[in-house]
Amino acid sequence: MNQIYETPEKTAPPVPQLEQQKMNTRKVRKSYVNFIAFLTVLCLGLSVLSVAQTVKIQTVSKSLIDEQKQNSSLTSELKNMQSKNKILQKNYNVLKSSQTSSGSSVTSAGNAKIAYLTFDDGPSKYTPRLLDILKENSVKATFFIAFMKKDTDEKRAWIKRAVDEGHVLGVHSWTHDYHIIYSSEQNFMMDFNKMKDIIVSATGVQPKVCRFPGGIGNTVSITNSNGQIIMPKLVDDVEKLGIKPFDWNAGGEDAEIPTPTKDQLVREILQDCRGKNKAYILMHDTHAFSVDAVSEIVSQLKSQGYTFETLSPDSPPMQQPCRKTK
Repeated sequence: MNQIYETPEKTAPPVPQLEQQKMNTRKVRKSYVNFIAFLTVLCLGLSVLSVAQTVKIQTVSKSLIDEQKQNSSLTSELKNMQSKNKILQKNYNVLKSSQTSSGSSVTSAGNAKIAYLTFDDGPSKYTPRLLDILKENSVKATFFIAFMKKDTDEKRAWIKRAVDEGHVLGVHSWTHDYHIIYSSEQNFMMDFNKMKDIIVSATGVQPKVCRFPGGIGNTVSITNSNGQIIMPKLVDDVEKLGIKPFDWNAGGEDAEIPTPTKDQLVREILQDCRGKNKAYILMHDTHAFSVDAVSEIVSQLKSQGYTFETLSPDSPPMQQPCRKTK
């Protein structure tokens, strides 16, 4: 007879054991939740730190780029200044060498020996040859223009050439007739402005300098204006136009009667310049002998340490005092 074995029935665990399992399960879940929360906070913190670090790196990078640009700009400016300094040093050395070789030295800008070569009453048929001579001698001059009541294409071409070759034009007179220009302030300014306008029309350049016929200290203005002292007013009128008047302290002998020879004119002008650091030389490009004298005058003055410049409103003033009586 077969023996039958019966599986014993499972019995439910005691109640305390179930509670313990539930508690353990809750602890595990709580630990897991805490762990997840920790990881979340850690990840957020790392993200914030990463963003802050990125912003800081970008800020530093931008600052470095700005500094590099500034350094590059400063480097460029430094190179330009060094280049200009080399040019100035070279020019100084050339000037110093030139002055030393001529037996004279330049101690300051005020003591530099400068000759201002000026020509009145032109242009004339001799002006083109004068321009050739000035070019050969590498000298620039100032021309005080007087058309003498004749406006021609030829005269306009001559003064245009002078400007194109680096010379300076100033107003002298349209008529150069003392009886007309000095009879009244109105007549003078009409004459002056007509010559100025012709210069502008022919050359495109606005004159910045002028010379009064007879000079600022003339007496013919008093004679022709019935004893009126009009020169101070005329000087003021042209200066209000932005035009500076210049007289002279050397030359002028080529307008005298009898006229000198070329050699006499050379000697007289060189004598006039002696002892002057600033020589304002008056000549006239309306005489052949005056033009013929230019090369020797320039050569002699260069050998004495003079350099040649054109006149401008920034040039040292040279004005005679206005006469108060006849």
